Amino acid sequence: MFSILFTIGCRSDAGLSLPIIRRLEKEPWCKASVLDLEPQCFSISYARTEDYFTVHGKPDLIFITGDRMEQCAAAACAFHNNVKICHMYAGSTNNISTFDDVDRHCISLWADLCLCESVAAQWVVWDLKKAVGLTVNSFDVGITHLDDLEIDESLVPKEKIEYDNYDGGYWQTKPYDLILYNTPTKTNYSKDIAQIRELIEGSYSVLVSGNPDGDAEMLLLGRERCIDEVHIDLSRAQFLGLLKNCTRFLSNSSVCVYEAPYFLKPEQIIQIGERNKGRGTVVCKPGGSNMVVKCIKEFLCQTVV
Repeated sequence: MFSILFTIGCRSDAGLSLPIIRRLEKEPWCKASVLDLEPQCFSISYARTEDYFTVHGKPDLIFITGDRMEQCAAAACAFHNNVKICHMYAGSTNNISTFDDVDRHCISLWADLCLCESVAAQWVVWDLKKAVGLTVNSFDVGITHLDDLEIDESLVPKEKIEYDNYDGGYWQTKPYDLILYNTPTKTNYSKDIAQIRELIEGSYSVLVSGNPDGDAEMLLLGRERCIDEVHIDLSRAQFLGLLKNCTRFLSNSSVCVYEAPYFLKPEQIIQIGERNKGRGTVVCKPGGSNMVVKCIKEFLCQTVV
């Protein structure tokens, strides 16, 4: 039986990995385990990964999702300990506004198996690996964002509509702007904050916490309270419930490219700043997790003795 370790650093990692983990848990040929990393901390995440190898033994494969700093640390540790690496969402590109943008390509260079969201991303991996003389082992598997969707609408703002002339009424969804802002780590974001403030003026606004990279929430709130609701540490299901029902979605997150188009019309999705500039077009449909499981099984059966 093959052992596969999934590393999780934040909500986005968990949401994208969970459909794959669920499928692997039903497979008789493998055992999937999960290791929680320390968000935004390379050294602690590296140490936790190394401690896991010491205590539990080295897995046959470590599964790294995306491009965050803590995931880069886990991949570096695996590489230095001769543990085979599968990198999910390899080759995706956007403008270089965060450390993550380069971290993703470092992980791909270390990885033994690169799983890509598109053919365009697959070509990026090809060019990257070939440039330094490495063997390319990559596959276009699509995305996992839309697999096994769970939607919790309990946090959706409501307002009561009163009937005229007699008692009673009913509750309906209150029009609201949903804001998800991930603080860029390499660029000035004051213009982004000003843009959000201008856009939400006069509207009911709900802010959900992004990746734990900065103080965007404090900046948005400022001295005067321009945000009506703030939600920290939401589950993915709760976030999707808010996304599905919002009037407009204001964000610089990759959610603008993946989940938002599934629920909203293009005019409802307001891109903030430059963080998503240059991000390639992706076919957003369910089914990527099944392809991932297939690729992992074939890879392990061919390479692990």
